[in-house]
Amino acid sequence: MLDHVHYEVQQLLLFAMRGNTNETEQIVRNSLLEAGLVHIRCVIEFLGEKKGDRVSARDYVRWDWRPDRELMRMTELDGRLAHIGLIRATSGFRWDVWLNEQLPRVLGVFARWLVALRDCSPDRYEHFAVARPGRLRLTPEALDPTLA
Repeated sequence: MLDHVHYEVQQLLLFAMRGNTNETEQIVRNSLLEAGLVHIRCVIEFLGEKKGDRVSARDYVRWDWRPDRELMRMTELDGRLAHIGLIRATSGFRWDVWLNEQLPRVLGVFARWLVALRDCSPDRYEHFAVARPGRLRLTPEALDPTLA
């Protein structure tokens, strides 16, 4: 399942590089934002507690991280993005601002998980981190420069 986790983190990084800036058309900005939100939710859920048949960071290393209240806003994506929920009627919240603020935090947590994976399972870490066609090389230092 690490290939699937890799994909989610890679897509977050690609979003971070491109973003949803004003120089792109509105439909492209909206599409990039929605894609970024889906991927950050997947990564937050992976890093958090194991639920049902979902793969979790805990399947690979000893890990007890839980998303804080701000990161738990990702649960609002059901009503604000995936469904037409009444929560959409509340005003003042901007997903683009939220994503831009939370993206570095989530990538930093994921970087710490990669360090834990590298420490306890070097083979799995190398399988995850190695660059291959269509995939970026993902290392803790690349995700969080403070770890360099």
